[in-house]
Amino acid sequence: MAILLFLLTWYKFPIDDINASGTGIAIDLNHRPHIFYYSRNLLVHSFWDGQGWPREIVDSAASYHNGGPSVVIDNQGRIHIAFFNRRERLSYGVYDQNWRMETVDTAYRTGDYCDIALDQNNRPHIAYHRSTGTFTGYLRYAVKTTTWQIYEHSAEYGGYHVSLELDSRDYPHISDCTSWSSGDLRYIYYDGQNWHYEKPVTGNAAGYNSLALDAFDRPQISLYWTDGSNYDLRFTEKNTGNWRLHTIDHGQRLYKRGWDNKIAIDNNHTLHIVYHCHNEGLLKYARGWEANWRTEIVDTIGGYTASTAIGLDGADVFLSYYDETSTDVWVAATKNFTAVKETDERLLPRPIKTVNDAILIEGAIQLYDLTGRSLIQGNFLRRKVIKPKKKAVYFLKTKDGIYKVVVI
Repeated sequence: MAILLFLLTWYKFPIDDINASGTGIAIDLNHRPHIFYYSRNLLVHSFWDGQGWPREIVDSAASYHNGGPSVVIDNQGRIHIAFFNRRERLSYGVYDQNWRMETVDTAYRTGDYCDIALDQNNRPHIAYHRSTGTFTGYLRYAVKTTTWQIYEHSAEYGGYHVSLELDSRDYPHISDCTSWSSGDLRYIYYDGQNWHYEKPVTGNAAGYNSLALDAFDRPQISLYWTDGSNYDLRFTEKNTGNWRLHTIDHGQRLYKRGWDNKIAIDNNHTLHIVYHCHNEGLLKYARGWEANWRTEIVDTIGGYTASTAIGLDGADVFLSYYDETSTDVWVAATKNFTAVKETDERLLPRPIKTVNDAILIEGAIQLYDLTGRSLIQGNFLRRKVIKPKKKAVYFLKTKDGIYKVVVI
C-alpha cells in the first residue's frame, strides 16, 4: 500500500566527482560544513564558503583505508584532523591560518580506522588500529600532552571500526570490534586509574560500530549485527546498568542493513544514526533512543562502501557519504544552507490522494524519484492513476508545494 509519512526534508549537495574512500564531516562556528575525504592517495578538504565548494589538497595519504579521516572543529574555530598518511602511519593535523602536520605513531601500518576527539583544553585524543598482519592487529590510543602518549590494548585483537568519545572528566571511552568482519563488540573506558573492558555483544558484531556518550556519560553504541539469518542495524545501551540490545532496522541475507553506521547525540539526548543498505542501494537515517526508533531513506546509492560520517549542528543533521556507482562524494543536510527556500511538507492537497499501491493525481504535477529524475510530468485534466514500478520514496510536485510519497 502507499502511505504518507512526515519525513525530514533532506537537501543533497554533490561535492566532488572523484573516487573516494572514507569521509569525515564537521560543522564550523558559522554553521557551515567541512568535509574531508581520501581520494587517489590524497587527503582532500572541501567546505561550503557561502557560494560553492572550494577544494584543497591537505596532504598525501595511504593507498587503502578502512576508516577515517576523522575531523573535529574546536571552540576557537581551529580544524583538527586524524588520518592515515602515505607512509601508512597515523598523522594529526591542525589548521589555524595554516596547516601544521605531525606523525603521531611511527610504527608501520598504524592509523587506519582512526577517530579523533578533543578534551576541554582542546588537546587531541585519537583511537586507531595497529595492523600486525592481514587479519590481525590491536587497538591503540594516543593523547597529546606535551608529547604524544601512546597506549596499546594487546590482550586480544581489536581496533576495527574504532569509535572514540571523551566523558565529562575527559576520560576516553572506546568501542571497537575484535574482527574486521565478525567478532565481539568491545566497550573500553578509562576511569583515571585503570582501563576497563566489557563486551556488550559476543560473536555477532560484524565490524561496523559507533559510540556516543549521553549526558550521564553512559555508552550508546550502534552496530551491524549478523548471525546467519539476521543482518540488522542494532543498538545497545547501558542506561539501566545492564547492556540491552535493540533492533533498529531488520535485514536479511539479501537485504543487509547497517553497514557504515555512524552515531551522534544532540543536546536533547536524541540519537542520530546514518547507515548503508548496500544490497538495496540505500543510504538511510535513524533517529531515536533505546527501543524507540524511526528510520527513513536519505538517498539511493550504489556500491558496497558508503564511507559515511555524521555531524550535528543544533537541530540540523549533516551527513557525508560516497556513491561508488556515480563516483560522487555527497553531503546531505536537513538544513538548506545554500539559502534556497525550503519546501513546506503537509498532507497531499485535494484531489490528489493515495489508494493501495497507486497515486491518484489531477492537475499540473511532476513526479520524481530519489535521484531527482523526472518520471511523470504534465497537466492532467482528468484524474489519472499512477502505479510506481517499484517500492520506494517519491517526490510529487504540485502548484502548492512538494510532497513525499512512500510506496511500500
